[in-house]
Amino acid sequence: MPTIMNLGCLTRMPFCHWASSLPAPIPSLSLSLSLSVYLTAPLLHDHYKSPTQPHSPAAPTSPPPALTSPPPSATTSNRSDADFTSMALHCGFEGFEKRLELHFTGDDPVGLRRLSSSALNHVLAVVQCGIVSAVGNAHFDSYVLSESSLFIYPLKLIIKTCGTTGLLRSIPLFLLHAASLGLHPLLCKYTRGSFIFPLAQPFPHTTFKEEVLYLDRTLPAALSHRKAQALPSHSTKFAWHVYSATTAGDPLGRPITLEVCMTELDRAVASRFFRRPEDAEAKVSGHDAGKEMTARAGITGITPAGSFICDFAFDPCGYSMNGLAGDRYSTIHVTPEEGYSYASFECEMAEAGEMEGVLEKVNAVFRPGVMSVSVSGFDGWVEIPGMTCRSRTAEEFPGAGAVTYQTFVDGDGADCWAVEGGEGKERGKWEGEWECHDRLLH
Repeated sequence: MPTIMNLGCLTRMPFCHWASSLPAPIPSLSLSLSLSVYLTAPLLHDHYKSPTQPHSPAAPTSPPPALTSPPPSATTSNRSDADFTSMALHCGFEGFEKRLELHFTGDDPVGLRRLSSSALNHVLAVVQCGIVSAVGNAHFDSYVLSESSLFIYPLKLIIKTCGTTGLLRSIPLFLLHAASLGLHPLLCKYTRGSFIFPLAQPFPHTTFKEEVLYLDRTLPAALSHRKAQALPSHSTKFAWHVYSATTAGDPLGRPITLEVCMTELDRAVASRFFRRPEDAEAKVSGHDAGKEMTARAGITGITPAGSFICDFAFDPCGYSMNGLAGDRYSTIHVTPEEGYSYASFECEMAEAGEMEGVLEKVNAVFRPGVMSVSVSGFDGWVEIPGMTCRSRTAEEFPGAGAVTYQTFVDGDGADCWAVEGGEGKERGKWEGEWECHDRLLH
């Protein structure tokens, strides 16, 4: 039985609730690969991962303080701390995650799993999140973060963070730590949906154009095959942003990845992801409350059979879980607050035929008003019983292969419209302001 390490309770709140109590701004972070960037004191012991004896992942650490404003950039507007805080005061918690996937080459069968706890703390401090629960098996390590999840395999890692985290700032440090292990970058893939509160995002996540510029400047020249594009939908509110960079243009033969984003959750469903009033008095841990939410919401009906679930409940509301089933992962995150409720589901699967059954279960558990589905490594379309497809589009990306994007709404309705691909440029050569043009085709 894997050993789970967890914190008893962690509060995850909207950025606006932090604004009045934040410490002084942290100095701007350099884009260099220097280890002299902002770093919290190491809180975890270092650990060695044996290829024959899977380890217990690093113990959890409290998240570092949040940034009060984005570091300055030559390509961003000059927003003062007061402006940034004012924007944040009108928002709730940003549920839409940013997702980063890095692949490497190397001969070490343990690879990235050798990363010490202090190295992971170093990276997460820059991103502005921390580990709250962790578990590992023979194939990979899984970390539930204060702002979503981290998965570390020998030759790849996947990190997704919500809220106002600076996910892309992790890239220089991950590359540096990987190089120290004799690993070389093979693929970088970045994806996200459309933020509910875009004005509250820190640099470099202020716009997709800014993210692309940051990625182009940060990634090594060896990742020369690059493409950035936003896949549009039936509504200007929704788009799927994709960036990929690789050493070779051909797909890497990766498993199918299913990413689902849901908004307008059913109120009864959302209520299951609030902590009970009596939890505080009974000193119920976030781990124990998370298990209760998992059972109450029917989460186990979504995850692959035999999954080991590592779950966590935040205070006063919010939920995260990682599932481990052999070498496949699954993850769910829920922000249940009224007005900006959000849930996400992600998993890897070997066969495309599994998808529609999984999506039907996801819809039954969360009952969203709007659902978007992106699939990487698959060029077909999916249907979800009880939901109407409003738009669909697809693009090819170097190293990542086909990426499809569909949007659905609750109930029966009109036929699905195909949407022409959004404005994009290869190799990161962007000119002027980027916009996602919504061109609908019957």
